[in-house]
Amino acid sequence: MRSGIKWLFLLLAFWAGTVFAQEGGYSPSAADETLKPVFSFETRNEINSSPAEDKEGNLYFGSDDYYFYSLTPKGKLRWKYRTGYYITGSPAVFTDRVYCPSEDGLVYGFTTAGKLIWRFKAGGRLRSGVGVDETGNLYLGADDGWFYALTSEGKLKWRYKLGGKISSSPVLAKSGMVYVMCESGILAALNREGKLSFWQDFKTRVSGNLIEDFKGNLVFGGESGAIYIFSPEEKTVLQYKAQGDRIAGMVSDSEGRLYFGDDRGSFYVFSPDTGKYLHFQTGSPITSAPALDKKGRVYFGTESGWVYVLASEGKLISRFKTGGAVVATPLIGKGGAVYFGSEDRHFYGIEP
Repeated sequence: MRSGIKWLFLLLAFWAGTVFAQEGGYSPSAADETLKPVFSFETRNEINSSPAEDKEGNLYFGSDDYYFYSLTPKGKLRWKYRTGYYITGSPAVFTDRVYCPSEDGLVYGFTTAGKLIWRFKAGGRLRSGVGVDETGNLYLGADDGWFYALTSEGKLKWRYKLGGKISSSPVLAKSGMVYVMCESGILAALNREGKLSFWQDFKTRVSGNLIEDFKGNLVFGGESGAIYIFSPEEKTVLQYKAQGDRIAGMVSDSEGRLYFGDDRGSFYVFSPDTGKYLHFQTGSPITSAPALDKKGRVYFGTESGWVYVLASEGKLISRFKTGGAVVATPLIGKGGAVYFGSEDRHFYGIEP
């Protein structure tokens, strides 16, 4: 059932806000020298997969060298497994299991010790991250336009045909609904048994990830730098406009602020409730969705290979240089370390 929604267009250029670094440049400071890698682990190709962590602090990520890796918290190899193609989707850990999607069209289920338990064949490449609910069921989308729900044993529970390619991870909402969005802008709301509640075509090419904010709104980026905030309850849409043409991805905090960057190198801390925002200029397209730690610090990567650490008010704390673009969301580890991969083929751990 298609949702009848009310559109509220708030086309804000974000040009009048506070600028903490000037356009077109950045002046290196002593803060740049504070971030040193705890470790650097080399693979054989680019890393475009966000990592996952188990309860022991062990790390899991994929690489374009076809391998799925597990490292210790200190960056030592525990095990690796060769899949049939690139791994760009984010893995998920649940109890003593870890699940890996691959662009070979297979989902792999392992024990955290590295034993392959099962494989499930989807009908297309898997670039979506894996969502896992509280009972261990898995949810992910594929390039064939199908959205899949699997049991923890790798058996198909149900599937739903959305239409376009699905590369964004699903949202397992606090309400119990499962939200999935395809690249062509169609959103579906499903219950955990696969029954459709509603669908909506936003008629925009989706940029970045679909997220849920603290109010239960769904937030995503669209064409020409548009930012959509959709209320599933009220069926209303707020639309904003950033400076750039593409939003790399977003995250929301407990106060409702949105953190995101665009392809013009601008990073924003934006409060939809007040319309106020803070702005930081990196000088390079921002290529990863950000991550927030418990202290309110935000981490994100750029095309030029820098990983930035900002305070919640948008001020620079420090940054770290890699040799290639950082396109996947960093992971804030349980011990406070930050982990991410780079297109320079290395996986890094840093202490902020």
